[in-house]
Amino acid sequence: MFEGQSVSLSCEEDDSSAGWTLRRNTTRETRTQCGGVWGRPAGSSCTISYMVPLDSGVYWCESREGATRNDLPVSVVTTPPTQPEEGLDDDITAVTTEHHF
Repeated sequence: MFEGQSVSLSCEEDDSSAGWTLRRNTTRETRTQCGGVWGRPAGSSCTISYMVPLDSGVYWCESREGATRNDLPVSVVTTPPTQPEEGLDDDITAVTTEHHF
């Protein structure tokens, strides 16, 4: 991902009573939950509206009981290349990426 992009991550709820939430580990934080310091929670989903390199880390879903699933490594780089490589589209626009666990 590039700095400035938006990402929406969702925990697929096969058992709604489990209360799945999104957590992450970064170089600054360990096992932090979406909301408060990072991300905007909505049920079992989380949206980060402006990704920065410090958002790089591992994201996963965790139930109220502590069960975990679907680790997703995320790497955020500062900027796309200034000169497009031959054959690549030179129009880079803001993108919202969605991922469902």
